[in-house]
Amino acid sequence: MGTKAEVDRSETAIEDRAGEPDLFGDFLMGLMDVMETASCGGDFKNARQVLTTMGMSSDDQAGILESMEERGGHCDCGILVNVAGDMIRDAEEKRRASA
Repeated sequence: MGTKAEVDRSETAIEDRAGEPDLFGDFLMGLMDVMETASCGGDFKNARQVLTTMGMSSDDQAGILESMEERGGHCDCGILVNVAGDMIRDAEEKRRASA
């Protein structure tokens, strides 16, 4: 898992690629939807499907999936468990700190 700064840079890089601030969240939500009925094959098959549906080019997909791997998401389920889980924990920490 990367440092907090590396995680922030990865998320910013993903957002910059599409020019949409919520791309990262849309990707995770789309992957969660697909994984409700699909299984993880230890690869990025479902993640690529979601990114393709979102209109991402192959080059952009490669960069996004590389960012996911850097954050501990080495397959479809790893993205959801490690990357999404970390985002939820980070959001909770920020919420508690600002309360």
